[in-house]
Formats: sequence, C-alpha cells, structure tokens
Amino acid sequence: MKKKSLLFLNYLGLSSHMIRKINNEIPHFDEMEFSDQKHSLKSFLSGTWHQKLNDIEEKKIISYAYELKESGIDVLFYGHKGYPEPLMEIKEAPMVLYMKGEYLTTDELALAIVGSRKCTAYGKMVCEYFTKELSTIGITTISGLAVGIDSIVHKTSLEQAQRTIGVLGNGIDIIYPKKNYKLYEGVEHSGAIMSEFPLGTKPIHYNFPLRNRIISGLAKAVLVIEAQEKSGTLITAGYAASQGRDVFAIPGNINQYSSQGTNRLIQDGAKLVMDIDDILNEIQDFLKLKRKEKKNEETFKLSQEERVILDLLRMNPMSADELVEKTGLDIMTINPYLTILEIEGYIELSIGNRFISKL
Repeated sequence: MKKKSLLFLNYLGLSSHMIRKINNEIPHFDEMEFSDQKHSLKSFLSGTWHQKLNDIEEKKIISYAYELKESGIDVLFYGHKGYPEPLMEIKEAPMVLYMKGEYLTTDELALAIVGSRKCTAYGKMVCEYFTKELSTIGITTISGLAVGIDSIVHKTSLEQAQRTIGVLGNGIDIIYPKKNYKLYEGVEHSGAIMSEFPLGTKPIHYNFPLRNRIISGLAKAVLVIEAQEKSGTLITAGYAASQGRDVFAIPGNINQYSSQGTNRLIQDGAKLVMDIDDILNEIQDFLKLKRKEKKNEETFKLSQEERVILDLLRMNPMSADELVEKTGLDIMTINPYLTILEIEGYIELSIGNRFISKL
C-alpha cells in the first residue's frame, strides 16, 4: 500500500489489522481519489466511523504530514525502505511506525528487557547487571519507557553510552509518564523512540498490549526480569513465543509476588537465566558479537580518545565535524584517530561523510 494511503488510514485511527483488511478487501483502494476512498470506507466501516470520515479532509492529512516533518518525526511504512527488518518477519506488524531518533542496521541485534513497573531491589539489581553486560558487547536494548524495569533498562544503557530503543503505547508526541522527560530525550538522542499510534493518542490501557508485540518483534529475544502472574510483561513474553523469539526469564523467590510470573514462564518452557552467558550461548548472533568484541580488544588497544570516539559512533553515525563538537578535540587531532580506527576495522565512512561503528 502507498505511503499516502497508509498515513491517511493511520491518522483516521484504524488499527494495523484493519488497514490490512482494507488493503485486501477494497479493490484498487490505493488508486482512488481521496473522496472515493472516504466513500469506500463508509461502506466498509461501521457507522461509528462515519462522522469522523465526514469531518476529515485531504488538506488535514497534508497538514499532518507537514507537522510530522516540522517536529522531526520520521514515519516508517510497512514494505517501504527504512522499515525495521525484524518487524517484517512477524504477523500483525505495524503498518505505520512513527520514530524519533534513528534506527540502525546494528539495532537488528537487539534484546528486549521487560518486567514489573513495581520492581523490587532484586529486580533492579538484576536488570542493571544484564543491561550493563549486554551494552558492553554492543547489543541494543529495547523496552517500553514505562516506570520500573523499563526505565532501568534505558537509563543503564545510556549510562554505558550504548543504544537503546523505547516503544510507546501512546502518540510519540506525548511523554508518559511525565517524569520520564529526560529519559525520553536521552533515548531519542542515543537510539530511537517508536510508536504506531498517531500524534495525540493518549496512553489508554488498551494500547499497551498492542505496543508489546512491537517490543518483542524488534528483538532477537526477550528477557523477563520480574512479572506478576497476570501482567502486561507476560503478554510481551507470549508475543515473543508466537513470533519465534526466544524467551528468557530470571528465577525469583517462590513467595515473592513479583516473581510468580517469571517462575511460571520457566515452568512453561522459558529458558532460566542466571548469567549473561545463558543468553549468549542460545543466540549465536550475540555470541559472535561477543567474540568479535573480545578479538578486537586483544588485537588492538584503544587509547582513551579512540574509545570516546568509538563510543559516540556506536550510538549514532557522525561526521568528523560533529565529533569535534562532541569531544572538544580539534579536527587535526580527530582525523588521525579516525584513520586508525578505520584501518583497524572499527569504523567505516558512510553516506554523507558520516562515520559509523562496525562493532
């Protein structure tokens, strides 16, 4: 389906499931004039949608697209260039994704870490440990930018100067919870924030289970830190299993309410995890990344300046001038370091004279 049609249907508030149904059951919808599209939708959708269709005009969609551009929000469309490859593999993939930040091909090697909003001290400790270990290897983390385990995942990744992706259950223009404002900004600048919901969509309860399928779909696997017996965290684990992703779970005290869900997952077949190697040995792509990191560390000792440059490029591609601004080093100092890092295979020059990390 064409981008224009997808944006119109998403702006209208239709789910990805309904958009697919329209694409399959309304012949030549893409080729219709806007007025004819509205007429066809009135015949296809229930009466509750008719007033909204009456009120919507093509100029509103044009204005909406302009607002997105002015706000620095990218729109990724299913089947089009730039759409995350891992999501192409799953059933009911979002037809439209709004994004702040940048999604890189290296983000395809990602682990989703999810858990209770009311995590215990044990859960916090375990979450920080695994997030730090994963970040050291260069694995992107994914979570939901909520309070509790989600916030710990993103915060710890940022502290390690590593990439992290937050997936929202509301419009990307709404920060929820509000106290995560600084964290939201950090994730945007050191990874990406994504949402399938149009601007202005409030964080209503129904949206979060839908959001969870994207969290698991973007990742190679899902690690569950803490979860109650009935929780949204277990919904994410369920999506992961149905999508063919590995599900890992941290065991907990059998008398602890927050561990009942993770213990149940293990009982039902999730892989029990006690150490980072329990994950790496199951996901070969992660294991290769660790071996590559170890080999690089053994064969080439980085100076402090080179490590700073490499850490910055791991987060986002940058030009030499941007690196000068970020590091405070002058261009005559930066250029030799870039040359050495490129020769040693740590970085490469990409489109727009921007350097990208190969680790």
